[in-house]
Amino acid sequence: MSYLVPPTTTAARAPLATDDAGDGYRVGWIWVDTAAKSVYMLADATIGAAVWRQVAAAMILSYASTAAEIEYLKAGAVAAFAPADFRVN
Repeated sequence: MSYLVPPTTTAARAPLATDDAGDGYRVGWIWVDTAAKSVYMLADATIGAAVWRQVAAAMILSYASTAAEIEYLKAGAVAAFAPADFRVN
């Protein structure tokens, strides 16, 4: 079974209510705050009133089911959260 990796933004801040559909974000988008080491998922992309919910970093890794997807996640937005020796069994 394979899953699509959700679109992801990495920034040194938490997402704001103005990080919304007007900027191209859509429900399900992942935001990684590298400064606070927090992960958020967009629940509502309404312009000017976006709602971002904090989620566990491990939840994002559950989207990956192949070695290539996990390598993508490790190299990208969740690199700060994935153990260096994370492997597919």
